[in-house]
Amino acid sequence: MSDSVKGLRNLFVDELKEIYWSEAAIKRPLHKMIKHTSSDELMNELTKHLEAIKQHQLRLEEVFLIIDEKIEVVKSKAVDAAALLHKTLEEEKQANEMLSQIIETMKVEMV
Repeated sequence: MSDSVKGLRNLFVDELKEIYWSEAAIKRPLHKMIKHTSSDELMNELTKHLEAIKQHQLRLEEVFLIIDEKIEVVKSKAVDAAALLHKTLEEEKQANEMLSQIIETMKVEMV
């Protein structure tokens, strides 16, 4: 096998591992959302999505078997970055809300 083919295969396997991790990472919050939602419609849709993710993971496991690779979970840098961005935006939103409350309190006290 040439170096370029080995390189492409390694890239393919690495991407599969990241996708597998991403699917697992998505399942955790979906379970929480299903548990805590009060909407039957939302619960049904989230459950359907969760089942689709499980099926996708099974297909990925089949691919790992076909290409004779061990299933290793590799954290996805893109998903990790998106989670960090979400956390940062949530913190910024909370800070803005606190700032707004402080400003409103100051306006009331000035009157």
